[in-house]
Amino acid sequence: MRMWKILIGLGGLLALGAAGLATNGMLALDDTAHAVRAPMDAGDAGTATPDALTTASAGDLAQVQPGDHVLGDADAPVTIVEYSSLTCPHCATFHKETLPRIKKNFIEPGQVKLIFRHYPLDRRALKGALLTECFDGRRFFSMLNILYMKQMQWARAEDPEAHFRKLAGMAGLSPEKADACMTDSAKQDRILQRQLDARRSADIKATPSFIIDGEVVEGNPGYEELAKKLRDAGA
Repeated sequence: MRMWKILIGLGGLLALGAAGLATNGMLALDDTAHAVRAPMDAGDAGTATPDALTTASAGDLAQVQPGDHVLGDADAPVTIVEYSSLTCPHCATFHKETLPRIKKNFIEPGQVKLIFRHYPLDRRALKGALLTECFDGRRFFSMLNILYMKQMQWARAEDPEAHFRKLAGMAGLSPEKADACMTDSAKQDRILQRQLDARRSADIKATPSFIIDGEVVEGNPGYEELAKKLRDAGA
């Protein structure tokens, strides 16, 4: 059985209510408040059997792993691990409003680094995640930001992949390359394995969720609370 069927569920996809999307609408880099829950419990996720992929321990989750996307100095003393779904409005708000302030006050001065990991809550989020994996370094975070900024457009579109191709084209990616990225089974399995690891090892079941100094912070706490946790952790 593929991990996709276990983690996301066939016919049991999370319904991001129209009211929820409409309320927090167009977004890009920051936080607002409540978490959006994944559509199953940890027991369901635990039944998956990954194919030739290594399961991470709880301690591993706070460390940079191969394939991770890192914003900031790799040697920064404090690490934020973010688990986020591209269709989650609160994740988009975090990237629109909170992250820019965290970046300016903690990441750019070298006190904090952010490890971003996809936690797709539905098929659209997974396709978008796969598209971002076509980019590295700053370009990855730029495409991520674009998808959050345009969330209201593609998340509610009849053909979200057409939006993805258009946005990827603006970043210099051909439609053929974008399609290849969105159908990359190896990258899909890697994303879903990371999601499974987070559920098993840290009981991550909602987006956005953060790990800071060993503590799981669920939802978007806002800049002031997040900044306090970073200072308490030594930033």
